[in-house]
Amino acid sequence: MKELLDHEVSTWAHKLQLPVNPAFDFEVDPSEQPEYVNPVTLNNYLATYSNAQIQLTDFVSVKNTRLTDLKKSQREKQRELDDFEERVLRKHPPSLERHVKTLKLQGAYIAAKAEEMGLSVEHKGYIVALRSIEDEMETVKSRIDTAKLWIKTIEDNTIKIQTYLSFVKSEVDRVKRFG
Repeated sequence: MKELLDHEVSTWAHKLQLPVNPAFDFEVDPSEQPEYVNPVTLNNYLATYSNAQIQLTDFVSVKNTRLTDLKKSQREKQRELDDFEERVLRKHPPSLERHVKTLKLQGAYIAAKAEEMGLSVEHKGYIVALRSIEDEMETVKSRIDTAKLWIKTIEDNTIKIQTYLSFVKSEVDRVKRFG
């Protein structure tokens, strides 16, 4: 299942598709056509789907843990940046004439003062680290969403297979009773 999450959908979606008879004719009564999916095969697909769900759930769990760690790192790095900006503003508070009215202006003012103080590398380091954490968080969230979508798809297919197997069992029982 790891390969399912590491490759594009087009390369692996076929692994969870059910086999069908390409010669099946929708215009003809299904009872007059050969069986197009063997119940044993479908039971094997149920086992495969069950295993895939377990692996996907484990994947989501691992990624949720990673997301939690990233959120903690983000908070820590944000606190470090806030402390840095506070130090810069304490040393160089904006004058009343240059009152900083927006966050963008405040950020520009802090960046300029950090550069004057020879701390622009440290300031940019905090910002780059925060952006990197945010980018990784987005990637992890996207992977979690993809895995959840596959879990839902597997659940839907499982229900369809179980419905079909129930129908087959009912037909077999009917034939046994009424010949």
